[in-house]
Amino acid sequence: MHLTHIQHTTPSPEEKKDMAYYKRPYSNGNSSAPKRGNPNWNPNYKKSTVVPGSMYRPVSTPSAEQQAIFDAVVDGTGSYIVDSYAGCGKTTACVESMHRVVRKSPRTSQGYLIFAKRNAEEAIGKAPASATIKTAHAFGLQALGAVHGKIQVDKQKTDRIATALVGPDEERAELRFMLGKVIDLSKDYLATTPEEVIAITEKHGFETCDLSESEFADKVLEGMRVSKQQPNVVSFSDMIWLPLVLGIHIPTFDILYADEIQDLNLSRIEIVMRALGKSGRLIGVGDEKQSIFGFSGADRHALAKVKERSGAATLSLHRTYRCGRAIVEYAKQWVPDYEAAATNPEGEVRDVSMQEMMAEDGVQPGDFILSRTNNPTVKVAMALLKQGRRCNIQGRDIGQGLLFMLRRSKAASVAGFQSWLDEWASAEIERLSAKKKSYEHVEDKRACLESFCEGQRDLSQVKARIEDMFDDKDDDTTRVILSSIHKAKGLERDRVYLLESSFTCRPKTEEEVEQEANVRYVGCTRGKNSLLLVG
Repeated sequence: MHLTHIQHTTPSPEEKKDMAYYKRPYSNGNSSAPKRGNPNWNPNYKKSTVVPGSMYRPVSTPSAEQQAIFDAVVDGTGSYIVDSYAGCGKTTACVESMHRVVRKSPRTSQGYLIFAKRNAEEAIGKAPASATIKTAHAFGLQALGAVHGKIQVDKQKTDRIATALVGPDEERAELRFMLGKVIDLSKDYLATTPEEVIAITEKHGFETCDLSESEFADKVLEGMRVSKQQPNVVSFSDMIWLPLVLGIHIPTFDILYADEIQDLNLSRIEIVMRALGKSGRLIGVGDEKQSIFGFSGADRHALAKVKERSGAATLSLHRTYRCGRAIVEYAKQWVPDYEAAATNPEGEVRDVSMQEMMAEDGVQPGDFILSRTNNPTVKVAMALLKQGRRCNIQGRDIGQGLLFMLRRSKAASVAGFQSWLDEWASAEIERLSAKKKSYEHVEDKRACLESFCEGQRDLSQVKARIEDMFDDKDDDTTRVILSSIHKAKGLERDRVYLLESSFTCRPKTEEEVEQEANVRYVGCTRGKNSLLLVG
């Protein structure tokens, strides 16, 4: 079957907001966008000035590590990978380097590819006015727009393609869901063959439903072909993938800064390398010990691959300005050369009981409660709500996944859904066990849904509880914030409760052992003053 046209709807207000973000000017406010179709597309070289109202504060007394980075960027040659531990000021190092480059060589073009949207917005408020600050997705979308003109962001594009592939019937909902997930993942992996798609499907534990592995892979590749034919309407995964597979010119920079190198997937690695061009210099920052997104497609060897391809030398940032000295000492079991700045508070690491955390003088609004898996956060959130205390769980996408399970079951009652859930989980665990794959995520999802069903009379109440619980606001100091460690990466709080009982995974492979250690390290370094280990 060959599909040639998918009907797209008018973008929602939320999608229009996203489109406005991803289509902002190339530079940090002081240079115009290049003309569309220009094969030599590049931001204009203009002498940079600090953005009015900038949050930039010069680093007047740099540490030895910081000074080594500034010297290498400003006066050195070649590329560098900065091994930057948690809270060690990687954004500060990059932004300060940019300003020093501008003061010495104002015509040097500088770009900064940032992993997360919130981090990009923070850097924009501090970086030189002429620097190009973008997430990789926004960067890719700009490249598409330069060639194809007006671009519509359609978050439902992949769902529509999956529907066109297998039909809209309700009994095909599960297959549509699986196809959509694997289509997006296959773009991240730059997959081109059925064998590659089958490997991705197995690695991430997706079902092929009533299709054989080869039939499922063919559907995925057909969906990718259709997506490629529609460059003016893009999904989130298209923003990086389409410029690569369409051979669209990627703007290059004299100096390209890139953060969170350890969390890049194959498509993001390729964007970084193309933005370097033949003569650009890479200043990449990352920490192999913070590589925790292998489950979502990140390449656990990304940092090593980028270092090899760019020929980069290594610098270090191992002195944290975030964590109290006691927390740093605790984290040294995973990163022995971790160091606390002299100005850091002493801080504390201590064991507390669940009862102590839940007491009136225990967890307070603005505190983090972090968990290895999602279900423990649901249970604690339910208990807090019963006490009349405001809280939310990070991860709107997690909530959407749980709601999909309700729809997928076609159950008419809570009891019917629970029966279906048990059957689904048992079948999934059996299937994954036969392939010697981890089924931790299956048990976690079942436990989450059972928690939401507890005490509810009908499914509409279960649905409402899920919708009310999940939110991605992380700057609210009026509520207790609960989160998985993965969702909290890049964030910090004065006081962090870490649910020790949530670390139930028994890693079997070398990769799983490494990921578990990394998750613990990331979790404990979210705390600035207090790390409270909840037994």
